[in-house]
Amino acid sequence: MEQVYVKDLLLATGGTLLCGEENTPVYDIVTDSRTLKKGDLFVPLKGEKVDAHRFLDQAVSSCSAAFTMEPVEEAWCQKDCALIAVEDTLTAMQQVAAMLRSRYQIPVIGVTGSVGKTTTREMIAKALSSEKKVFETIKNYNSQVGVPLTLAKLDSSYEIAVLEMGMSNFGEMQRLSDMVRPDTAVMTCIGVAHIEQLKTQENIRAEKLKIISHMKKEDVIYLNGDDPLLYACKDQLPCTIVWYGLGSHNDFRAENCRIEGEKNV
Repeated sequence: MEQVYVKDLLLATGGTLLCGEENTPVYDIVTDSRTLKKGDLFVPLKGEKVDAHRFLDQAVSSCSAAFTMEPVEEAWCQKDCALIAVEDTLTAMQQVAAMLRSRYQIPVIGVTGSVGKTTTREMIAKALSSEKKVFETIKNYNSQVGVPLTLAKLDSSYEIAVLEMGMSNFGEMQRLSDMVRPDTAVMTCIGVAHIEQLKTQENIRAEKLKIISHMKKEDVIYLNGDDPLLYACKDQLPCTIVWYGLGSHNDFRAENCRIEGEKNV
């Protein structure tokens, strides 16, 4: 992350500065209080088992800024840390991520699908890296929490970004799309992962296709033309579709595929 200030965080989130200085610089977003250092924004998240607000007492001594949904103790305001009250810390972190993404006018490729996201993202990034400096998803940080942490590492030295986008429930891909705003997308296939939450493969497809929410007519989504659920979208999307796969109807296809021993060639 290139330098932002507490005042930028306030503008992005609509939060309230409880104490500290608006001109305090921030250089990274951190959710693990054990790794905090000066220059970090600490985002305490509420999980099913642990509410990270319990670590705010120690966090304010280490970081430069922190979000909170809980009351602030007076002693914390004596520390060199800006405390910002927000309605929801996860939402606030995502709003900051969207603000950071908006600072960089580079091509962004979003990769999603029920299987093969990481391999596909790595292959795209590897191919592009022969000519450009490529920013890509850190580890497998493709979730509601992971994507903001990834975007916090983006800076103006990169020429293109390839970001993995994973979802498991209704509304999640829309939130990821609002942060990432890809102008090119790749979808591998529609499987049955998370069908317990989404109920049907048609629902999974509809949710994953929200990756194109901010794409224009001339922007391109690459779809697996061998997946019947995806091919059923032919002529139905508001952006340009390029089909790939094995079938002869695809724009790009692999031919003469065979198995030699345990390898597909």
